[in-house]
Amino acid sequence: MVEMVSNPMANEPNPTDIQTTKLYEAWGLTEHEYDLIVDELGRLPNYTETGLFSAMWSEHCSYKKSKPVLRTFGQK
Repeated sequence: MVEMVSNPMANEPNPTDIQTTKLYEAWGLTEHEYDLIVDELGRLPNYTETGLFSAMWSEHCSYKKSKPVLRTFGQK
């Protein structure tokens, strides 16, 4: 017998909710970065996509703020 499990994704905010509540800001994305994602996808990103972009564009993964400083190392 198969046991039915409730859908854990049923409580995820939808793309419109993410945009209107600016949930992406809590995940470290700026409004400009969120707009870039929307432009690239051609639609509003869903919960999972917003989370993935947030993680991949974070300082930890992309060195957004430190990249210009790192470029100066080794220059004379």
